[in-house]
Amino acid sequence: MSTTSTSKGTGPATQRDPENRAQAPIRWPKADATTIGAVTVWALGLVVALAVPALIVSPGSRGADPSDIWTAFAISVVGSAIVLFSMAFLWRRKGEAGLLILGLVPAFATVSGGIIFATTMLSRG
Repeated sequence: MSTTSTSKGTGPATQRDPENRAQAPIRWPKADATTIGAVTVWALGLVVALAVPALIVSPGSRGADPSDIWTAFAISVVGSAIVLFSMAFLWRRKGEAGLLILGLVPAFATVSGGIIFATTMLSRG
């Protein structure tokens, strides 16, 4: 004997009906426009901090003009500041510490890498 769904809603097939669910459907959070904008600015800050200095002074070069090295380092610091401030803004808005970490760690790593790169290039002089 099989159980089928009737118009009165008895039987196992009725568990698929939205009114008879034992658990509410999962509603995933949707990011608002400010969050998407801040994450986009964060990504652009990483591009500024990493790619633009590499275009000014190639990482594989044996030496470069000191003014180019300092310019690349300054742009790296500006990109790191963009990364940090975009996530600090989002952290103040949302109150989640993970967002602040998402800004602090890449900014610290990029500035530290820029310092190491600049001192290496300047010592080759």
